[in-house]
Amino acid sequence: MSKFVVNELYQDIPVIVTNQDGENTEAAAFSMGASDFLEKPYQEQVVLHRVQNALEKSAIRTLEREKRMISKMKKLALEAKLDQLTGLYNRSEMENQVREFFTENSQRQGMFIMLDIDDFKIVNDTMGHAKGDEAIRKVASLLISCFREEDIICRMGGDEFAVFVKVKFADADIDSRMEMICRKLRFQMGDLHITCSLGVSEAPKYGNSYQELYERADSALLMAKRSGKNQYQLYGGGQDVQSPVLFRNMDWILDESSNGVYIIDAVDHTLLYLNEAVCRILGKTKKECLGRPCYELFSNTNKLCDFCIPLEKLSDEYQEKEIIDTLRNQVYIIKTKRIKWGGRLARIQYLQDNTRQARMIEGLKKKEQELREALAEKG
Repeated sequence: MSKFVVNELYQDIPVIVTNQDGENTEAAAFSMGASDFLEKPYQEQVVLHRVQNALEKSAIRTLEREKRMISKMKKLALEAKLDQLTGLYNRSEMENQVREFFTENSQRQGMFIMLDIDDFKIVNDTMGHAKGDEAIRKVASLLISCFREEDIICRMGGDEFAVFVKVKFADADIDSRMEMICRKLRFQMGDLHITCSLGVSEAPKYGNSYQELYERADSALLMAKRSGKNQYQLYGGGQDVQSPVLFRNMDWILDESSNGVYIIDAVDHTLLYLNEAVCRILGKTKKECLGRPCYELFSNTNKLCDFCIPLEKLSDEYQEKEIIDTLRNQVYIIKTKRIKWGGRLARIQYLQDNTRQARMIEGLKKKEQELREALAEKG
């Protein structure tokens, strides 16, 4: 009996024990797992009633066990879709849901947002990995407060997140919406001020698949990083980059340089890139400079600078000249050549501060002139 009731194959089968020994046998039967006990001689109506009860109780137990199994299976299935640290969707589930979104209609509108925590390594290095995890959970919580329940919010891994908004932001509202999200993602953790950078790609304008939208939002994110962080950038079609790691390392190297490096459109002279040294010269942030004509920033004028080399005279070889910045009372050596940048013709320009050397030479010339004048007086 006991072996019978513990076997999983027979657990759903009700067992009714019968005997003539009375209470001792009944107690033993129930202790071994019997569903009911019938004492001989039988009464037909009693037997039918007891059997019916046993069958009903068995059916209820089976149903309850199936419900528990279904609940456990659903829980396991959900856990497979979620990031364990934040409770957000994981990358695989994000990809599945975005793919499903475009299955019925590839021209459905939406917004794909990539973001990460600025200088996250500093959080881990100065406060420890537990605080780093806390910062990641905080960003996850803030993202949930920024978007609707039907939007897909995901932790891609590390300090990177992605959001797919299942509607397109109105053109008139997108800047204010993204500024609001950036603002909400700023918070204090101890002595560190935590900020995030975001890149946005619009569907179906710049893609109707997970991979297309992800790559272009990531390109926009890199532009936000290169423009000074703590901001967002909208993908505009000319920001494709081949190697995120390469560009992040390149930005760091160029920002460490004491010489200025900037890239401008060869035709309209709008700034496409500048490093921190140029920002210091101009007294502005990257975001304040990008997209504006270089002559407005360098010369405070609405026409090309006097030292600007005409487009038709540009070449693939560097051309060098000394310029005097009367606005800032500085002297620079500028090197210029023609390049391709994001599929467009551009010019890259290096600025080397030559003020000290120029003034030293000017001083030497002045002393030489004074010496000549003194010798002339004596002669």
